[in-house]
Amino acid sequence: MIESECQGSLYKALKLCYPKHNWNETLFVRSPTAFWADIALRRNVKGIQMYIEQLEREFMMRTSIQWYTVIPRLSAKDMIVFNRLGGIANVLPTVYPYCIWDIDRIVALEREYTLRLLRKFVEELFPHKGEECR
Repeated sequence: MIESECQGSLYKALKLCYPKHNWNETLFVRSPTAFWADIALRRNVKGIQMYIEQLEREFMMRTSIQWYTVIPRLSAKDMIVFNRLGGIANVLPTVYPYCIWDIDRIVALEREYTLRLLRKFVEELFPHKGEECR
């Protein structure tokens, strides 16, 4: 029963066996596809908040202002998630509407991060061409 109902998903199996526990889907290596789809459509506001809270714990953030220093340290996976949600500049004001955000600064940090990541990927793809391009 569990195998057919859970379709090989550890998250689904644990949720089925322990329904009263508040499972954080973002901590599973393979989060349920519907979880990210719902977040992308902004239907799962609780899921978005759980994801943000997990990042805040991971980076030991105590105040929302620390997001400005955390953005450059996010993983590529985290940036993909934020991009699916419309970018960090859209997510943070949604989760923390009471904060006054410097949206231009956030957008600039996202842009710098993206360019740095792109540069890294290009250098990995073309390791001997980097000297000619500089």
